[in-house]
Amino acid sequence: LSPGLYFFSAKIKLHLADLFSGTASNCAANNQKCIQAVYYRRDVNDQTHYRVPSTVTPIQTNDEEWFEFAAYYTFTEEDLVSGNAHRLYFEGPEANVDIHIDDVKIMRAPAELTSPPSTCDDLIVNGDAELAPAPFTQPFSTNA
Repeated sequence: LSPGLYFFSAKIKLHLADLFSGTASNCAANNQKCIQAVYYRRDVNDQTHYRVPSTVTPIQTNDEEWFEFAAYYTFTEEDLVSGNAHRLYFEGPEANVDIHIDDVKIMRAPAELTSPPSTCDDLIVNGDAELAPAPFTQPFSTNA
């Protein structure tokens, strides 16, 4: 891997296990405890770091139905130091709700998405605002 923006996706299904006591998971019933991806990194100094990648697709789903999970994450130089240990995992549903995962993909984002246009082009030019009549001169006040 090299630093930059990465997309990942997976087909996921929440399955109610035999020991599940309700009729629907909290995610399907009220959009709580839904699935999320977690990126875990243990660095060479044995410190742990957790980050939740930003999701692209809505997470609430019906139980027993496959859905497409999509998220993105920007790997930094610090993430990719040689010797770091990495883990990407899914969590969220309550006890006795199994997570079935298939067709996992991790790919680097296209270059046109990783190089945003210059924000300097959108800045507002001062236009001599400090010469405006009081009280509009803040913070460019002068004592005359």
